[in-house]
Amino acid sequence: MRKFATIILLSASLLAAACNTVKGVGEDIESVGEAGDRATWQRDNLSYIGKIISYSK
Repeated sequence: MRKFATIILLSASLLAAACNTVKGVGEDIESVGEAGDRATWQRDNLSYIGKIISYSK
């Protein structure tokens, strides 16, 4: 239990150091969301293109 608490405390301190303002936290959360959107778009579109290519062979 002590290890878990130490890991949580270290993680929280690293997060606080990386995002030292509320605006910074908001920007970080937004960038994670945008990265997820891009990954989803790529997955969907690349699988569709792969289907088109396989049908044309």
